[in-house]
Amino acid sequence: MPFIHIGIDDTDSTRKGCTTYIGAILAEKLSKVRDVKFVDYPNLIRLNPNAPWKTRGNGAVCLRVRHPEENIVDKIVELISETVEKHSDLKDPNTNPSACILVTEDKHIPNDIIDFAYFTVRYISKVEKAEELISRHKIETIVLKDKRGLIGALAAIGMTLTNTDYTYELLAYRCPTYIGTPRKIDVESVYLMDKLTRPYTFNNVDEKRILITPHGRDPVLYGIRGEYPSILLKAYEIVKVYEPIERYVIYRSNQGTDMHMVKISSLTNALQYMNVIIELEVSSNPVTITGSHTFFEAKDAKGCRIRCVAFEPTGILQKTCQKLIPGDKIVAYGAVKFSPDGTKSINLEKLEIIELAKLVTYRNPKCPKCGATMKSEGKGKGYQCKKCKFKLTSAKKIPVEIPRSIAPGLYVARPKARRHLTKPPERYGLEKRRFNFKISEYWFKIFN
Repeated sequence: MPFIHIGIDDTDSTRKGCTTYIGAILAEKLSKVRDVKFVDYPNLIRLNPNAPWKTRGNGAVCLRVRHPEENIVDKIVELISETVEKHSDLKDPNTNPSACILVTEDKHIPNDIIDFAYFTVRYISKVEKAEELISRHKIETIVLKDKRGLIGALAAIGMTLTNTDYTYELLAYRCPTYIGTPRKIDVESVYLMDKLTRPYTFNNVDEKRILITPHGRDPVLYGIRGEYPSILLKAYEIVKVYEPIERYVIYRSNQGTDMHMVKISSLTNALQYMNVIIELEVSSNPVTITGSHTFFEAKDAKGCRIRCVAFEPTGILQKTCQKLIPGDKIVAYGAVKFSPDGTKSINLEKLEIIELAKLVTYRNPKCPKCGATMKSEGKGKGYQCKKCKFKLTSAKKIPVEIPRSIAPGLYVARPKARRHLTKPPERYGLEKRRFNFKISEYWFKIFN
């Protein structure tokens, strides 16, 4: 019984559409094909968030099914082609929908495709490399415009999420007639859902703002992210909406896992568009542009320097960076960017303080006779007591350590400023390493 892996990417634009919705429609169609069996939840794979050509979340999807007859592939390819063509934003010049269909004898994916998937999440892959793998493994493709979409489609197939951390997301979709109108959702029910399901759901709210609803013309009504399908179904029952839901689908995903991060030991290895984890020492006092972002310089163990940037929306992350001083030892997590003049920066997603430098100030000595603070007589002339006029010619300023207002620990951008892949604080300790391939019977439902 062959396994059929279907990867899809680059179907939406900044103005409309959603690749996960195409995955949801295709899941419905495949479920109606006789003897088709899903072997995994649909996969939502977030790729490198720094890719210059991404739309919004840079997400690709993969559906994995089994069927007793290999000749069913032609019918499945036809379903994919008509679904992708119908629901993609083909008029947008930057949208390049593509699909890859890999047939395997068992559930295992070739190692070079898995390697390509991880590379695509962490670096920038080229179409030529995707085409090489597609040719080597005789993968069938659907390309509606430019071939760039093949990168994400192939990477989605390769990212099996079997020996790495993963999460889930329940995506509820709008009926077509409601797309483009304000989303009608009960805000208080979202706060209640967050309270009752935390920490097993995450990134639902940020103080007075709910985060589960997008803002564009895409078909998503809301998305709830969490650790298990059962907690997402519980959350779904709590959230109240005042418009009809067309369908929901539960995706298994690399969201909230830090999969995009690469640990490096030297800044010479920090390449454009990478997402790095690196130990540094703060080498300058932070500077904050009024009402805006905070900048400071830091150096690695070899003395190479880089500018670190904490953007204003990151909240506590920026406020912590403002209190750093030279000598503080940190671990920086963030995206490497090159400015036009060649300056290399890390746009911070997280900051771990390992060790704080001592903050020392120097004060005039106290008078040994009356205890009052003495006054300097001038450089090299000693000090005189302002009260009793006693003089000390050999006295020096006294070093005094000032308590720091920050402490060692991990500081993460506030929820509204987090990237899809950034692991939130509540997920630490909840990581998963295996998937048992058991699928809830309630992983998707169609209402309208």
